[in-house]
Amino acid sequence: MAYQPPSRPGLAPAVQAVLATSLVLVLLAGVQLFILTDQTDRYFAWTIASPLTAAFLGAAYWGTIPAFLALWTQRGLRWQNARHGAAGVVVFGGFTLLATLVHVDKFHMDSVTGWVWLAVYLVVPVAGLVVAISQNRAQKGQPESPVAPMAGWARAASIVFGVVVLAFGAGLFAFPDGAGAAWPWGLTPLTARAIAVWLLGLGTVQSLAAQDGDWNNAQFLTATMFVLGFLQFAALARYPAEMTWGPGGWAYVAGLVFMTFMGAYGFAAARRANR
Repeated sequence: MAYQPPSRPGLAPAVQAVLATSLVLVLLAGVQLFILTDQTDRYFAWTIASPLTAAFLGAAYWGTIPAFLALWTQRGLRWQNARHGAAGVVVFGGFTLLATLVHVDKFHMDSVTGWVWLAVYLVVPVAGLVVAISQNRAQKGQPESPVAPMAGWARAASIVFGVVVLAFGAGLFAFPDGAGAAWPWGLTPLTARAIAVWLLGLGTVQSLAAQDGDWNNAQFLTATMFVLGFLQFAALARYPAEMTWGPGGWAYVAGLVFMTFMGAYGFAAARRANR
């Protein structure tokens, strides 16, 4: 029998609207970056000279589509299942805004794309914070017991992965030239920080989900991890010449393997528990 959660407040209409809007925005950003990879000077908010960097960012945006789509469409969804993702959105949006303001001279502020980008990231962190605060206030009662508890090895591995990704993301954002030298292909200060904000967002969600210890509350993260890993491998297959196959390159591939495997494993574990 499928797990029947106790009665709790679901996602508010405002949250559903934010999810729907976010779904449209990440879909469009993925088209601009993953499909129109070599035309960022015309269709994106700033010009990205490295095709692999553009494809990486496009894959990152598209990797969130399963999470936004499921969170927006699934009936009976509760804040318990979405709160880790909201924290990731606040972190990602806030640091993206900071990176934009630091490098605003690199953006196409003479076009619509530049101003739309700035407007979106002025709104995203604030909206995410408002949503998180309002939903946390609406969530009442004691924390629920895990529906699909993480095994000890999976929880430990997820904590280590989350901490490593967070630490490297923080270093890459703060020191894009120094930490960027460890990245397996060449980055500018702006693209280093653009990649760093994704690492910070992913590391935040991964760490919170591991601390929670319930695959059921992380199944949208796990779907994102699987799709993100798959798309990043596709980006590497398109632009292999940019990669440097030293320690950084193999560490990057190992991280993608971990994400893809753990995403599939965790998503399947949550589904089995809900049958």
